[in-house]
Amino acid sequence: MTLLRRIFMLLAVVLLGGCGDYVVEKDAVYYRHAGWFNVEKIDGADPASFRRIDREYAADRSRAYFRGRPIAGAVPATLQRIDGSEYAHDGRNVYAQTLLVPGADVASFRRMGRFGIDRHRAYSGATPRPLCAIESLATDAHGWYTDRHCVYSPVNLARIEEADRASFRPLSASHASDARYGYSLLSPIGTPTDHRYGLRVIDDVCDAGSLRHERGWLLDDRCVYDQHFIRIEPLDRASFRIISSQYAADRMQVFDSRGVRRDDLDPATARPHGRDCPSCIRGNRRCFDEFREVPCRSKR
Repeated sequence: MTLLRRIFMLLAVVLLGGCGDYVVEKDAVYYRHAGWFNVEKIDGADPASFRRIDREYAADRSRAYFRGRPIAGAVPATLQRIDGSEYAHDGRNVYAQTLLVPGADVASFRRMGRFGIDRHRAYSGATPRPLCAIESLATDAHGWYTDRHCVYSPVNLARIEEADRASFRPLSASHASDARYGYSLLSPIGTPTDHRYGLRVIDDVCDAGSLRHERGWLLDDRCVYDQHFIRIEPLDRASFRIISSQYAADRMQVFDSRGVRRDDLDPATARPHGRDCPSCIRGNRRCFDEFREVPCRSKR
């Protein structure tokens, strides 16, 4: 490829957008990763027989590829993606991107959310995940996974051994609870158990039975928590009121969903900005949209 032709090719693929894709030239094949001018030549790819399955999967007469990386052992002629997921199969085996999914049953393999499942087991990437009752595995509107006996992490489908299935309740896409614990996808990961699940198990919930997610706030009948499931203290729970999805107050203070006390607002006069900006808050003289101050005459 001449230098001028190379420059034109780079300009063309940049104009196509930010997502990855394949570029086939007469003498070479390239994969354009996300980002400006991030184009990589695929060594050994055959332009004459190269076929693009989609933006990520492709094949030529000798190899199959995911994002320009060879998929070892895959049959290129029969490779196809499974339900728009990260998985593909060639009629014999299932692959998670470039990795063989060991023991996966091609005939029954299907997508479930961001994971894979067949008649025997579930998979997080290429990692098999044994389930308590695979025939009843389901995901709810918030993306939490359960079967009739157990609860699983929405991060990696590992069984959350502490979770009580009978009382488990998803509260939002980031929070859940049962009769004993809270669960947070936003909290910093700290303990070995947290690392195994990819989420934090919260054991200092004031009243797990009444825990709920209300207008963007995590609270129970005794305590209020910030967005990372950390208890907001000091707090007068009896006078607590939600002002917006980002702000709340008690009789002593205004605070935001990060748990930060806002001395620039008076709890007696802090109120919603109005329906034109549901996340905004205003005092007598100052107004805020999310965590930044805005002119009070501005709608946002």
